[in-house]
Amino acid sequence: MKMRLCRLCLALIGTAMLLVSCQPARDPLPLPQHEQSDLDEMMSSTHRKVSQEQAAINAGLLDDETSATKRHDVSTAFGEDAAPPAAAESAIKSGSDRVLKDSELAEIGESSEAAEASETGEEAEPGELLNHKPEFSSYAYDTLAVREAMQNQVALEEGKRIAFLTFDDGIDVVSTPQLLDILKDMGVPATFFMLGQSMHADNRAILERMLDEGHALALHSFNHSYKQLYPEGVGNVDAVLEQLRTSQEMLEETLDGKYSSKVWRYPGGHMSWKNLGPVDDALAELGVHWIDWNALNEDAATYKPTTVDGQVEALLDGWRRFHGEADTMVVLMHDGGYYQLTRESLPAIIRKLRELDFSFGILK
Repeated sequence: MKMRLCRLCLALIGTAMLLVSCQPARDPLPLPQHEQSDLDEMMSSTHRKVSQEQAAINAGLLDDETSATKRHDVSTAFGEDAAPPAAAESAIKSGSDRVLKDSELAEIGESSEAAEASETGEEAEPGELLNHKPEFSSYAYDTLAVREAMQNQVALEEGKRIAFLTFDDGIDVVSTPQLLDILKDMGVPATFFMLGQSMHADNRAILERMLDEGHALALHSFNHSYKQLYPEGVGNVDAVLEQLRTSQEMLEETLDGKYSSKVWRYPGGHMSWKNLGPVDDALAELGVHWIDWNALNEDAATYKPTTVDGQVEALLDGWRRFHGEADTMVVLMHDGGYYQLTRESLPAIIRKLRELDFSFGILK
């Protein structure tokens, strides 16, 4: 009888162990809020990763046949055998590396042509609203010109390296002010690609601070919904234009009709979706231009870096591998409570870019 009970116990234990081993693996980290609604939104980091490589393919910098990811095929990024760069955690604080004073911001990335336009008031057409304060126009560059320089691996200005720090997915009432503190302390401007639904009266003070401290306001759709913007993975002209319109209206209303933006970034990146040509044309008819990036800290990747040094190395690796150390750099990072490591890494990223002789600009 005892022998039978022992055998029964062993059988039950074995069955329990088998059931446990068959349970699906779970993500130990929480997803950003806008990615938690359904599987479509959970693929955000995959689309961004594909876009980096696809942009390199389309620019002729990487062979399509040898690429790890094929055009518009986002499924290959899941299960990719990759690990973040191994590096020791750096205890970098935002107050440790002030280089420029606030009054010196206008000298960052200054070009004689842009400065002349600022002095003569020719920054914008009559009646056109800017996405930044006119006094910072000396380092504001046309989005289309930046996109073409980035794709063609050329400098915006001969003999000069210019980097554009960009942050997607804000406004976040905690994260965004922290990013602004770091940028102010480091004396560097940035362009914030924000969701229209966040540009309301409660966040007016944050928008005004961005403007006062020399940053640029840009649009990243109204609600970041892939299903609405790209049903079945295909760009929808009406949906994109509607989200653009509502975002612009929110921004203009919140800022009393004094500022607007015609700088656009597609959620997930341009190269992640099919048939965006008609959408691009519709945006261009309105004077709106899209832009992706050619460097990113991988903070939204499936296999994201886990240290400050890892984010710096990921940014430099992508820039060198896919874009040949281009003199025009557009850096993708994210704004939100989930991206604490990005805020910790930002001072180190800025210092590294300065070591590489980059100055900093904003997109207009």
